[in-house]
Amino acid sequence: MIKKLLLFTLALTTLSCSSESEDVQERSDIDPIIGTWSLEKLTEYPTNAPEIVSYPNDCEARTTVTFKPDGTYNTITYDKIDGECVIYEDEDILSSSWERVNEGKYRFSEEYDNNGEVHFSSVTPKAVSFPDNNTMTFTYEGTNRPSSDPIHVEYYVNTFTRR
Repeated sequence: MIKKLLLFTLALTTLSCSSESEDVQERSDIDPIIGTWSLEKLTEYPTNAPEIVSYPNDCEARTTVTFKPDGTYNTITYDKIDGECVIYEDEDILSSSWERVNEGKYRFSEEYDNNGEVHFSSVTPKAVSFPDNNTMTFTYEGTNRPSSDPIHVEYYVNTFTRR
């Protein structure tokens, strides 16, 4: 009975959406990355220490990344400057794109201006997963710590929450 009620509610919600919302919903059914996400936490997994969990501060938590159905994405980054939470404008980034390489693998690319020269960068996390519809994790090998740090991180996971 609950399952039938849930399906009925889902069907009703889908029918009451505009055609643009239906289009986005259909596309996001195809790829779960589509949507707006915010960083929930960063978890590091060292080989020589217990896991280390870091959370964004109130200002950083306002940062979002939006993955669009057309294969582009944009990031709105907030940072504290002189004690005030402001949007950080990275005018050097000319374009950002994403592509699904295969199940659990995505490639993220940016075209940016470096002193008048156009450069490209690309990153492919070890894995991108969706434990549920509102959670996305990026797993990276290695560390984002300086080499002089005594903690050796084997891999780390960025956890995002759908907005």
